[in-house]
Amino acid sequence: MALRQAIADPLLRRFLIGVAMGLTAIAIIYSPWGKRSGAHINPAVTLTFWRLKKIQTWDACFYIAAQCMGGLTGLWLASILLGGAIADPSVNYIVTIPGREGELAAFLAELAISFGLMTVVLNVSNHMRISQFTGICAGILVATYITFEAPISGMSMNPARTLA
Repeated sequence: MALRQAIADPLLRRFLIGVAMGLTAIAIIYSPWGKRSGAHINPAVTLTFWRLKKIQTWDACFYIAAQCMGGLTGLWLASILLGGAIADPSVNYIVTIPGREGELAAFLAELAISFGLMTVVLNVSNHMRISQFTGICAGILVATYITFEAPISGMSMNPARTLA
């Protein structure tokens, strides 16, 4: 609550959160684990690569199970470390709540940003000259989406996060 009061402008707050999340995504993508796994931290990414036959069905199933378990484990750890703060009505377990435009607008916005992210990832990663910038492009998109799209859908862009 103190941070919310310190930064009164909601656009600036979302921008700062977006930058933090974008940098986190970039760090994960370029980390040794991210390089080893293909940085599949989102079931939508895994399903896209599975559909393109870039990964086997068995691997896709385990990736998605691990992503969902990771989301649930993260929430469980947060509840242990933060105690009742995570359950506070202002946080509400970080539930994704559609904006005032409603559930249909939230669904369409999530569909659009997921499509946009995967389009950029696939196009950038498949061009030899710029493929090394795929993670940076993804991080910039995450930051942009959080800044501008979050009021519409609550900004999940990750089914494993929404499940948790």
